[in-house]
Amino acid sequence: MKTKPLDSSSFLHNRVVLAGMMGSGKSTVGKLIAEHLGWEFVDTDSIIEERTGNSIREIFEQHGETHFRALEKELVRELQSKKNCVIATGGGMLIPGENRTALVKDSLVVHLNASIETLMHRLEDTSKRPLLGNNREAKLQKIYDERKSIYEGLPVQITTDGKTADQIVQEILIQLMKTHNVLYSGEYYVHSGFNLVSVLADLMKESNLASPIVILADKQLWNLCGSWWLRELESHTGGKFEFIKIPLPGDESTKSTETVVSLWEQLIEKELQRSSGMVVLGGGVLGDVGGFVASTLLRGIPLFQVPTTLLAQIDAAIGGKTGINVKSTKNMVGSFYPANHTLIDPLFLLTQSRREFSCGLAEMIKAAVLADANFFEFLEDNVSTLMRRRLDVLLAAVEGAAKIKLEIVAEDLLDRTGRRALLNLGHTLGHALESVSEFDLRHGEAVAIGMVLATRLAVKLGHCEPSVLKRLISLLESAGLPTTVPEYPIEPILAKVKLDKKRSHHVLQFVIPTEIGQAKLLPLGYDKLQLAFED
Repeated sequence: MKTKPLDSSSFLHNRVVLAGMMGSGKSTVGKLIAEHLGWEFVDTDSIIEERTGNSIREIFEQHGETHFRALEKELVRELQSKKNCVIATGGGMLIPGENRTALVKDSLVVHLNASIETLMHRLEDTSKRPLLGNNREAKLQKIYDERKSIYEGLPVQITTDGKTADQIVQEILIQLMKTHNVLYSGEYYVHSGFNLVSVLADLMKESNLASPIVILADKQLWNLCGSWWLRELESHTGGKFEFIKIPLPGDESTKSTETVVSLWEQLIEKELQRSSGMVVLGGGVLGDVGGFVASTLLRGIPLFQVPTTLLAQIDAAIGGKTGINVKSTKNMVGSFYPANHTLIDPLFLLTQSRREFSCGLAEMIKAAVLADANFFEFLEDNVSTLMRRRLDVLLAAVEGAAKIKLEIVAEDLLDRTGRRALLNLGHTLGHALESVSEFDLRHGEAVAIGMVLATRLAVKLGHCEPSVLKRLISLLESAGLPTTVPEYPIEPILAKVKLDKKRSHHVLQFVIPTEIGQAKLLPLGYDKLQLAFED
């Protein structure tokens, strides 16, 4: 499996130009954007310093500002036809009209706006800032006032105060990218691509939904990007819908009967209709809870899943399983309720923590192990690039894993024939480990360990070669995942396994790999599980 670069149709512009005051973050943000896209990063100040052999301060001191602006103008002429690049401009480069004209064409031009207070904090070292000198705050204010009309007239305005570089990058890329692929269509639809807010808006209008529409959102995510995401959605729906926003924590404590009852009561009070809809914006926890509430409220209301974590995009939000935890046992109460539409946008993954992203990779690796040897090899070849979240590799990987899940689910939607049970590779022991750890182990981490245990058991029982275990452990560790059991007693883990939904009397239907890309169900007595824990 090879990754093809994102083609030109994926981009609304063929380059990004970043403008703003010194200290606004142009270089930091620009490098990240270029890395995610596989584009060239161009820092105009650095190029001028390299060509002249002098720092910007030295150029100003020895030759004056007029000479420096002439160097900038010459560089602009060289850059005006350059494509597939991210250009971080010097603070005053776009002030001359001819420079703006040359760089604006076919570009997403972004003003990174920061308050004077934020700039002061970022510019504590003024040695490279020749225009500042003493009395920095007054100088910064004066410079900004002189450039204000230019900066604030640029097409895209992004406030950077209080935001991480990853958040800013995400906001810029949603303005730059536009793709829409339909991965699956039937009784429900799964879409993938970048910047799918407008697609969601169109689908909501086409579905003839009635107000109010519930947005059930991960609380932390909502604080990061909820305001601009909702603004985009409201803009594309043209004020057609009233939205009820309900932020909830995205951790396992939310998957409770108390949460479900509270949501039922809130939404009944809001007088939802059967033609009202629910949009779930978040990870697997929110998807499980939101899906269960949507499936039961008024005997079922339209559901739109917008998974925002890697684990949810390739697994939890696909296939219609919903569930809540009862007595610390995962997903003991739930339903099958596929969303009307599921929209998978990898741009949400740019702000996901490294740990949570790795947890999602566990499910991706699982999909490859049980169904696609070529995809497993692709992950081995690209795991380091994937960890850096290069968008072409990320989209290919997300779509590859999602297609495996969709193919298996389509054959066994209600989990009755046994085919869908293969998706539980690593999960039987993984769920038990989660519970015993009191959820200190994240789901993906527990599944990673569970896969290693299942594969070790398969090797010991003669169902697969030791090389399978070796390759699996190597890939999991490259993805930042654990591969050994923490120092928990084995007895409580095995006790949790006996509560597994897939048990039949004293026999467990246990999923094991037989080779990379192949897996099977193995009827197994509980006494055999002990072998999985023995090196």
